[in-house]
Amino acid sequence: MQGHRKLTMICCAAVLSLGLAACGGGGSDTAMEPPPPPPPTPYETAVANIAAAGTAEEAQAAYDAVKDDVTAAQGARLQAAVDSRVAMLTTAANAAMQRADLMTAAGNVDTSDLMDAADIAAANTAIAALKAAIAAAVDVDDTSMYDAQVTAAETAVAAAQSALDHAAQTMALADAVGGLQAIDLTDLSTEAKIEAANTAIAAVQAALEAATELSATEKTAAMTEVATASRTVMTAQGNFDTNAQKMALMDALNTLRAIDLTALMTQAQIDAAERAIIGLDQALAAATNLTDVEKLDATADVTLAKRWVARAQTALDTNVGNQRMALMTAGTALAALDLDDLDTQAKIDAADAAVDALQAALDGATHLSDSETAMYQTQLDTATETVRTAQTGMDRDGRMMAQRTAITSAVTMARTAVNGVKNTSTDSEVSAAEQAITDLEDAIAGAEDLPEGDTDVASAQGTLATLKAQLNTAMTARTAYLADKADKDMKAATKLGKDLYKALAGAATGTNALANVTASTLGTAGLGLTVADDAGTLTGAVTVPTLKASDAAVAALGGWAGTDYAHTDTGTKVVNEARVYTNQGPGKRVTFAKAGYTVATATTTTDVEGYLTLDVTDADTRGRIMAPAFTHAGEQRHTYDATTVTAFTTRGTYDGAPGVFRCVGTTTICSSTNDGKGSPISLAGDSWHFKPDAGAMVHRPDTEYLYYGWWVSKDKDGVPTAASAFVEVVEPSNGDLDTGGDLTALTGSATYAGHAAGKFAMDNPLDGTGSGGHFTADAELKATFGAGTTAGVTGTIDNFRLNDGTEDAGWSVSLARGALGSSGGTITAPTADPTVWSINGNKAPASGTWSGTMYDEMPGDAPDGDGSNIPTTVTGTFYSEFSTIGRMVGAFGAERQ
Repeated sequence: MQGHRKLTMICCAAVLSLGLAACGGGGSDTAMEPPPPPPPTPYETAVANIAAAGTAEEAQAAYDAVKDDVTAAQGARLQAAVDSRVAMLTTAANAAMQRADLMTAAGNVDTSDLMDAADIAAANTAIAALKAAIAAAVDVDDTSMYDAQVTAAETAVAAAQSALDHAAQTMALADAVGGLQAIDLTDLSTEAKIEAANTAIAAVQAALEAATELSATEKTAAMTEVATASRTVMTAQGNFDTNAQKMALMDALNTLRAIDLTALMTQAQIDAAERAIIGLDQALAAATNLTDVEKLDATADVTLAKRWVARAQTALDTNVGNQRMALMTAGTALAALDLDDLDTQAKIDAADAAVDALQAALDGATHLSDSETAMYQTQLDTATETVRTAQTGMDRDGRMMAQRTAITSAVTMARTAVNGVKNTSTDSEVSAAEQAITDLEDAIAGAEDLPEGDTDVASAQGTLATLKAQLNTAMTARTAYLADKADKDMKAATKLGKDLYKALAGAATGTNALANVTASTLGTAGLGLTVADDAGTLTGAVTVPTLKASDAAVAALGGWAGTDYAHTDTGTKVVNEARVYTNQGPGKRVTFAKAGYTVATATTTTDVEGYLTLDVTDADTRGRIMAPAFTHAGEQRHTYDATTVTAFTTRGTYDGAPGVFRCVGTTTICSSTNDGKGSPISLAGDSWHFKPDAGAMVHRPDTEYLYYGWWVSKDKDGVPTAASAFVEVVEPSNGDLDTGGDLTALTGSATYAGHAAGKFAMDNPLDGTGSGGHFTADAELKATFGAGTTAGVTGTIDNFRLNDGTEDAGWSVSLARGALGSSGGTITAPTADPTVWSINGNKAPASGTWSGTMYDEMPGDAPDGDGSNIPTTVTGTFYSEFSTIGRMVGAFGAERQ
């Protein structure tokens, strides 16, 4: 080193001498020295020092030394350079530390001498530490070398563990075999020696079962040893006596039979079956005292068992391969899915299907060991949890959507319901609006998955507040309206009560008397009511013209159908209304002859035998004619060849009965005209006839029935002027609907239950209130037939429902005992105290009147079970007053119970 410095000094001196020589020595010009370079700026100095800093403190100090000598922009860049240098130093330090940890952990992994369990445990601990170091080495660029070391080490540990287990099992099996071989099997002359040999054999069998790491080949010698020893022992045991041989053979046979040879699924099951077969073979070999016949069942079983075992072993080998392939396929399919990207339901469903497939493969791996399925089970567990987590998130999104939909729907429903609340709204409509508000509140409260501040929720809350205020305003206005309406309704009801109270004044006697309807007809022409006074004289002032059925439906009362009728006089504008309840039946089918039609029995000029002559000029007759040949539009001529055919014929129906129409046209051609507007068919020709088919039937309505009801007449201003109740019977002259006849000649008693209907009015002058309208009620009558003092009919009308309502008004009308008539089935009320009207148990003084008629609606004179002709039905009318403030009139119909 000193020599080097000397050489440097000499060179410098030489250069200096040359320089001086060049500059002097008599020359007159002097060379100029170059100017020194400018010194670095504070910024440049700091940049260089920061780049050269070895620690974070040195980097920060390099900036702090010049921060007062640089601009703000330069200071910002210098601070950024400091932060960058510190980050680089930190990363480098972390990487160095992590590499050191990796090297240390890798150095601790030693798999070169895995001789015992302690060595294997230590190696597993070191491998786990290396895995942890690899996981922590986030700043090391490449850890593949260490990953490979982990894989190699785990492979070595697994191999060592297998070898260790193999050695242990080999030693255990050798010890067991040695123990067996130590026994002198040629001298099994006592039970104790045989027992000792059996113990040694059991030890070898136990060692064989535990030798899971040994191959079948490695266990062959031991199994042969066991088989030989077992056979020898069995032989020795069999030499004791025949009974012992039989018992041994039976035990071996039962052991084999206890095994389900049709379900040998695993190697262990197959091994167990083979051991049972060996045992039975040994028992058979040892059964020297038994005949072939005694050993026949065992010989057959062992032969069959060997076939089953051979088949099972073949199937097992095949199934193991198939199950391994199924696991590999399902595992590969699941691994191919990106379980970190389950952002749609379709992806979740696909992953879920792959999970199910792997689960199915694992469930089906019945022939594989746990060690072979462990890896797939781990894969399945991880994937299952990942899919479950993704599905939870997807479900949350679904709930959010459902909650938004619920809020939107609730807003729409609430807005519609609240906007619909008017002064005329019903209580149910108001309740629906209140419920809609509650539903909207519930929808908002139920939006638990929506984020705080959600716009939909905020909008719904605003709408809720608005709708609450709107509903409150509407309900306040409605309350005021209803209060005013209630006052008006009360005044209207009061007026109706007063007017109807006056109208009912004549219902007991006079021109509006009870049961004064005569010769009424109820059917296609409507109801013709002719009202007469008590003397039967027609009174024009209260005559009710034919009423037309209204469109309003009337609820039936038991088996009595109800119909409303109304008619307005075009001149006087008087309105007449009636409600009628009838027990008219559905009608029946009768023969053509019983329907009133007579066919000709002999041929005359106009009649044809077997045919009904038709009067085609009669509208009713033409209305009964129907035939496909007559359905054309306009006129259709029906011609025929008179030389070969005597008349035109076509099939059709007359009054619903099938048959043949016949027409002869000589001077007038047979024709039919259909106007297409529903009018009856028009027929032309010299003669038209109809021949019904044999047994043809015609529908006929029920022409035997009873009816009852009420009637009211109103003036042009709608004020009721007259009202009453009526009952009537409809039947032809040859009908079977008989009256009860002489009720005093009957014996026994009967109870009749049914219903009543009528009009009522309340006019209370004390408080100025009133009401009126119509009612329905229940009716019950009790009859005691005969002529004694106890004979008669009493009744009760109760459970009143007013104006088609359903609530019981608390009214009741008792009918005092009426006298039985000696003819016509009549019932006459007593002169004194005929009716008593009670309201909520408060009885008014007796008043009014009532009457009735009993009928026997059974066909002919068929007696009842007691041998008497007790009437089946009772109808009647009643009138009652509640002191001076109430009047009612009604009619009833009831059937025997």
